Amino acid sequence: MRCLTATPAACAHAAGVAVKHLTLHRAKNKNEILLQLAAGKITPAEAGELLTKVNGPTVSNTPRMKVTEKGCVQFRGVPGVSVKFGATHYVSFVEWVLDHAQLVRDFIKDNDAKLARKVTA
Repeated sequence: MRCLTATPAACAHAAGVAVKHLTLHRAKNKNEILLQLAAGKITPAEAGELLTKVNGPTVSNTPRMKVTEKGCVQFRGVPGVSVKFGATHYVSFVEWVLDHAQLVRDFIKDNDAKLARKVTA
């Protein structure tokens, strides 16, 4: 378990194990956590918890959005779209698609047999 306290004395999991406390607090990224696991400083369960804290929980098919430096909408977590770059569009395009959502759905329904779908595992 990774705690957010600043000192071993205030840490519930430390219980007199200052070295483990410092190890857990120094884990800032995935590589550090994996190195600590390989060195036997933390257990696989602790590594899993730390990785979840560092990376955040993995939730498939949960789109995320952010505003890019150029003021566009960037969609991340969209199936079939680059994991690294996502899909980026000007807000006018996104608004157009939303305004014409039923038209798009009807088009897909009418052309379903001709349209390709990416196979997901």
